[in-house]
Amino acid sequence: MRIGYVTTCPEVPVGGVSVIFWHVALLREMGIEAFVVPDKASTYDPWWMVPKPKVKFASLEDEMDVWVVPEVRIDLVRGLKGTKVAFVQNHGLMRNLELYKDVSLVLSVSEPSAREIEKKVDVPVLVVNPFIHPSSPFRPGKKEEGKVLVLSRKKTSMFYDRVLSLLKDEFKFVLASCMTQKELSELYSSSEYYLHLSFPEGWPAPVAEAMKSGCCVVGFSGTGGLEFMKHLETAYVAPDGDVEECVRGLRMLRENPDLRRKMVERAMEVAGVYTPERTKNQLAAFVERLSPKGLGRFDRYIPLMEKIVKLESRQAEEIGEIILRMFRPKSVIDLGCGPGIYLLPFKRAGCRVLGVDACPEAGKMLKKSEFVLADLTRPFDPPFKADVCICFEVGEHIDEGYSAVLVENCTRCADTIVWSAARPGQAGFDHKNCQWLDFWWRLFEIYGFTYDRDLTKKMKDMMFGKPGIEERKWLIWNGAIFRRQDEGLLRCDRG
Repeated sequence: MRIGYVTTCPEVPVGGVSVIFWHVALLREMGIEAFVVPDKASTYDPWWMVPKPKVKFASLEDEMDVWVVPEVRIDLVRGLKGTKVAFVQNHGLMRNLELYKDVSLVLSVSEPSAREIEKKVDVPVLVVNPFIHPSSPFRPGKKEEGKVLVLSRKKTSMFYDRVLSLLKDEFKFVLASCMTQKELSELYSSSEYYLHLSFPEGWPAPVAEAMKSGCCVVGFSGTGGLEFMKHLETAYVAPDGDVEECVRGLRMLRENPDLRRKMVERAMEVAGVYTPERTKNQLAAFVERLSPKGLGRFDRYIPLMEKIVKLESRQAEEIGEIILRMFRPKSVIDLGCGPGIYLLPFKRAGCRVLGVDACPEAGKMLKKSEFVLADLTRPFDPPFKADVCICFEVGEHIDEGYSAVLVENCTRCADTIVWSAARPGQAGFDHKNCQWLDFWWRLFEIYGFTYDRDLTKKMKDMMFGKPGIEERKWLIWNGAIFRRQDEGLLRCDRG
């Protein structure tokens, strides 16, 4: 497979170009023939990047199986042959939306940005996050008290002048532009704060770089920044365009050094999540998506169906009883249902049930009307909204790049989700995406769900003494309850 990434050739390099270079470099490491294709008859050296990715160049006249076209050059899809993919690094720059009917897939750089893209075009969206290279120069240094770094980006000047007029005697401001990574890293390292005044954003790299450099971040998320900007946890997030709120944030954080320190520590942890290995895993999911084998690729799970019935029937009865006692649901959807045994207790209780799975031998214990054959790495629209959605030990079987799709599918099915997914080191068939709970927790938060600690504890307390659950163990290890952060939730027994 030959994949050509079209890129613009700006006189002053921008962050989005570096993302394209790294996609190509990582794909080539994976054995994929990938190329950078400048939209002008020239090639150029990414001198601003440290380290420098190893890429090969091609031209628009070359033959490719897949063309990846940036949102700012979506006009090119008309003249290219082969599979066409739109790479939207900033949802705010999408134009000529009618041209998206000619693309098979949209790549996004963050989950929040992907949701904005889905509002504009009816095309599947897959997320591939950028990353901060471990050998890049971004790291904490000796901070100058009161120093605030601002980068000159989209719309920055109009907001910066206003901030300066309100705070020029209280903080030391530095406005930077057109710098190499090394020059910029020195400013990050010495700045106590980073003020982000740009929007919209797909994945604001300066924010992530500032976090990794130990800056306390204040400013606009541009929507895409909500991927890692959590208010008063990793950043002080002001509504886009609200300069006065940025001013309040800087003043408040100056007076609260303990909060500022905790935010910086947490932000450095979060920024460290975005690694080349994470991006490579997501690109692997992208390549798999480009070479669909249909649902036939799930045939390998057929031998497991009988095994699940034999080993997990008792556990299914026990967890079903617990969920019925806690939530008294009238309807339940099971995503990744396997043979359907986890829905049987709910059927006997008179609940409306639906099982969903991609394995052709799944759902054998359900009526035809109670089962849907569907690939949960693709968006799934349930035929009805249930009181409870259960999703047990499914997440570890999908590529990481599809994790958010699975989570979103759960959130479409119910406002209360009983979840379990294998953790790192947990043995099992075809485990390739074992994650700690906080990985899933962050994804659920994007869709307006919160982890309910109290109900999770209550559920696990009720599991003890249940021989089927205690024998299998993974529900005790991994079980979690997520609930939509809205009023009107299904009432539950917390007693």
